[in-house]
Amino acid sequence: MTKTMSAVLALLLSTPVQAQSPAAQDPSAAAGSNFPALKDYPAAACTKPAPLPKKPITTSNVEIQRYNVLIANYNKTGKTYVECVNAYVANANGDMDIIRQKSRAATEEANRP
Repeated sequence: MTKTMSAVLALLLSTPVQAQSPAAQDPSAAAGSNFPALKDYPAAACTKPAPLPKKPITTSNVEIQRYNVLIANYNKTGKTYVECVNAYVANANGDMDIIRQKSRAATEEANRP
């Protein structure tokens, strides 16, 4: 090992190690949380529809009617799914509004003389 490499190694080993912030360890934990249960925030409980039915190969009226019924059910299930997701998002936005109101109130309180 050369003298230069030895000097660099000695310098690195003598430098104190600093603890990493939670943000450096896990970027998603950048600011921490005042509400630990937030990590358990419920996911949407919406049921996604099954894949779109395949078109019939034949041109028989029975097969076409069956396909039309499957499509109608798919459309109904899809509409219900979209309504469920929209309700979930609206509720989540409401939850975020409450958090923003509380943080604004805390800021206003801290800025009062």
